[in-house]
Amino acid sequence: MKNILLILVLASLVLSLTSFAQVNPPTNLTATVDYSGRYPKVNLTWQYDSVNTWRQFHIYKKFGSLTDTTKRFVRIWSTHYKSFTDYFVQAGRTYSYYVTAVMNRVESAPSNKVEAEVLAPAITHGKISGLLVNDSANV
Repeated sequence: MKNILLILVLASLVLSLTSFAQVNPPTNLTATVDYSGRYPKVNLTWQYDSVNTWRQFHIYKKFGSLTDTTKRFVRIWSTHYKSFTDYFVQAGRTYSYYVTAVMNRVESAPSNKVEAEVLAPAITHGKISGLLVNDSANV
């Protein structure tokens, strides 16, 4: 009976230690602005090597550049995939991002932080005024 009790105590100790184990952060976070379609969007991709398929990623966003200390990062989404598309961006603004990994309710340190500047679109229309001349007929 003492052996069974000892095994149970050791098993619960091992389980409690693994639930508080450190979680590695995602690596190589990249942000690319995609101008295809009617509105721009920011595509985020990152790498994460883990045999644990029950992990989750939290995406954090800040309205402004990485050097802007007046704004804070806020969590905007959670996913099980190693990519995310942010459709809520506006032309002429800069956004910053980082990602964390979560396993067993333990969140990792942040990934590398990236910045995406969404440029204002170029003017694709214009008005031409003047006199039309047909050079071949000298008119």
